[in-house]
Amino acid sequence: MAASGVQFLMAPKKMNRTIARLDGVRMAVRKQGTEIQVKAMTRLAPHRKSGQAHIDFHLVRTDAIISLVDEGVDSAVLSIEYGHYAGRRGLTHARTWVEGIHVFRGYRNTDF
Repeated sequence: MAASGVQFLMAPKKMNRTIARLDGVRMAVRKQGTEIQVKAMTRLAPHRKSGQAHIDFHLVRTDAIISLVDEGVDSAVLSIEYGHYAGRRGLTHARTWVEGIHVFRGYRNTDF
């Protein structure tokens, strides 16, 4: 019996695992993951002039994993997402901050 006086018919961890593996829940996870992937690809597309950066989508048992991937020698994933300094630093030159495009900003469970 739980501390609040509620008796569980199934342990919470087992219940979560059972619910997460229901077909309807898996379809909802796939749908939400696909929506996030499409929005991320839409945000990345205007900025993708060169390079190999792209959005990957994988379903893993009960989760959808959407990632920004850059498989080039000089992977720029963090610079693309969060920003970076451009230019050379010198006596007469100042480096300029280039804001990231925040491909995944705003994608929390409560946003859908």
